[in-house]
Amino acid sequence: AVILRGPSTFREGEAQQPFYVIDGVPGANIQLVSPSDIVSMDVLKDAASTAIYGARAANGVIMITTRRAKPGQSWVSYNAYAATERISNKIDMLTGDELRAYLTENGKALSPAYDDKANTDWQKEVTRNGLSHSHNISFGGGNEKTVFDGSVNYLQNNGIMKTSSLERLNVRANLEQRAFNDLLKLNLSISNSLSTQHQIPELVFMNMLNYIPTVNIFNPDGTYKEDFSRTRNYLNPVSLIDNNSDRTKNKIMLGNARAELNLLPGLRYTLNLSMQDEQINRDIYNNRASGISQGTNGQAIRSAFTNSRKVLETYFNYDKLFGKHDLRLLAGYSWQEERRGDGFQTSNQGFVSDATQGDNLGLGSPRDGFLPNFGTTRIQTLRFISFYGRVNYQYAEKYLIQVSARRDGSSAFGAPNRWGIFPAVSGAWKVSKEGFLANASWIEDLKLR
Repeated sequence: AVILRGPSTFREGEAQQPFYVIDGVPGANIQLVSPSDIVSMDVLKDAASTAIYGARAANGVIMITTRRAKPGQSWVSYNAYAATERISNKIDMLTGDELRAYLTENGKALSPAYDDKANTDWQKEVTRNGLSHSHNISFGGGNEKTVFDGSVNYLQNNGIMKTSSLERLNVRANLEQRAFNDLLKLNLSISNSLSTQHQIPELVFMNMLNYIPTVNIFNPDGTYKEDFSRTRNYLNPVSLIDNNSDRTKNKIMLGNARAELNLLPGLRYTLNLSMQDEQINRDIYNNRASGISQGTNGQAIRSAFTNSRKVLETYFNYDKLFGKHDLRLLAGYSWQEERRGDGFQTSNQGFVSDATQGDNLGLGSPRDGFLPNFGTTRIQTLRFISFYGRVNYQYAEKYLIQVSARRDGSSAFGAPNRWGIFPAVSGAWKVSKEGFLANASWIEDLKLR
């Protein structure tokens, strides 16, 4: 997770994430970008620089520019890496022998059920050295009128916790066409991401520290060493990993169309349309031996949800340079609609075999009175409308001032409170441009803001 402005006790997950602007597309999903395709990344945190994005910039803004082809340029490149991860510092816990010695010194002893004369290091049993590798192929080319580029990236990351992994395939393509003596520039891009993630139960992290080290992993008959009479989710951490599966498949598609038209010298009009669609399918299965779902003869939970986002951005830019004066104006309108949680969740229990896991919920035969787990996700539709403007003025490349304002409207609030204004003013003085520092070779750039 990326957090720019510190954690919050009121928000978690996506609510703390910064606002991403990728190649001019506001709100794009960061999973669509491969690190190998990134040319530059700018982080905006202060109020003046983020005000133009309004309420959406409450957690900061990260602007990402990816590699694009230029007229007359062509290339095909391949790069890859492989990496290994390991735990650098484990939490120091008592071994079985140390625990037995401590109890003996204090006149205590373990009951036979909790002492197999073992020295089980539960942290070691559930972790491993993680291996990952990534491969990226990119290409581009074109002429003075048409340029194209694209990339394919594959990532396989096996986590340091056993059975945890992430596999992702990203595909990106971009086409740009110039017309009418370069007065019109059209751009069409599409990005797609397919990922599969395997997670482990959160209870593993607690039990790898709490589970007593004096017992074996397995009983003599091959079953897992468990004590279901204990409360507070005291469960064998190896059993938690082996008897439970959690797989999430994520598909994200982003399409973007942009048109730029030079109307007059210095005056440019831009229209940007984008649509992002995300599909999330999650399959959880606790098998017949799982301590998480005791007495259910196997439990399966399946969910499928779709999130979509449509964005319209239309704005004018005017740039004018006269003498020592540099004036840049921006005025625009933005419309956005998000629809989240469109889907369903259900569950079943009582499976005769673990062979099919949760692939067919109809094979389950739950006990009387069973109620499926429908989850708490609900459909939400939010709309945002914004009017914004910005003025940048620079004199003699030394004195700068910026004034911006944005009026945001959101359907997330009640009718009397749907609109807000976000103004900002900032100024800067490039001290290094002054004559009294002309001979200060040890100063490359000094600006007071």
